[in-house]
Amino acid sequence: MDGPSVYKWWHAMWAQVCNLLFPRGCAGCDAPDEVLCAACWALFAQCRERDADSGGGARIWSASIYQGAVRRAILDWKDHDDTELDGPFGRIMVSLLNKTPIPSSCLGHRVLVVPVPSSRASMRRRGRAHMAPLAKSVAGALRGYGVDARPCNALSSSTKARSVQQVSSAQRARRITGHVRVKRDLIGNGDAVLLVDDIVTTGATVRQCVQAFQQAGTKVVGIDDFMMADIAEEVVIVGSNVQAIDAAMYLLAQGKHVQVVTPNAASAIGAGHSFWVKTFTQPNMKALGVRFWPEATVTAVNDGSVTV
Repeated sequence: MDGPSVYKWWHAMWAQVCNLLFPRGCAGCDAPDEVLCAACWALFAQCRERDADSGGGARIWSASIYQGAVRRAILDWKDHDDTELDGPFGRIMVSLLNKTPIPSSCLGHRVLVVPVPSSRASMRRRGRAHMAPLAKSVAGALRGYGVDARPCNALSSSTKARSVQQVSSAQRARRITGHVRVKRDLIGNGDAVLLVDDIVTTGATVRQCVQAFQQAGTKVVGIDDFMMADIAEEVVIVGSNVQAIDAAMYLLAQGKHVQVVTPNAASAIGAGHSFWVKTFTQPNMKALGVRFWPEATVTAVNDGSVTV
């Protein structure tokens, strides 16, 4: 056997030894001897579409909803270094790509498949660029359509790391504005861009990335950005300050069913907001179905349910 063949043989043998000594379970449901079981894999088979609201007509495509087994699998891969999920998630992204008009919109362009950048702190904590294998898989799939495509880390971010669940749309937009930069030396004349990301929440990061490329004079492919997950339809927000009400208003506008749980009294909801917001916006939110739970706390969080 030649060198590469020997390496592959030893790698396969070592994987079998590790599986015997340290058996693993499915990242989503802990089913034995699975990286991602068929039932959990099927949860990523959706093709959800939304507008990126970037002003350039960009669309976001999502493979699933960020909850339950999907959430556990993504966090295991993203924040707990489960690199065995690189392969399954790469194939999920390719499957999503095949369900969209993206390949046809890329024809005739030289396309850079660009991961949405993580903060430097997140990169240091993870010790790897977790989206790089997925960008490579997507670029390979585009080449199969006859598109001149390659992965490229053409964006950088100088923002501080925060959980996707801890900021409202307004906060997130303010935090990243001006902190996403294009590495112009990596982009050629006439190149187009396809963005890839893992989790979409408010869409603020996507908008900043699209706008950064537009300002650099780089064409963003028409249907350009697709994510691994989206916010669930039923959302519980814990807190009642300005940021919590901002988040509730944004999610309500996105068609989500929102409930707000706060240990504070009803009179303290929206503390810091203007008189206009307190007098007119909050009653309107209630009329549109937002339910407020004052002087209450969350006692348990389960898959698909919250106990108050």
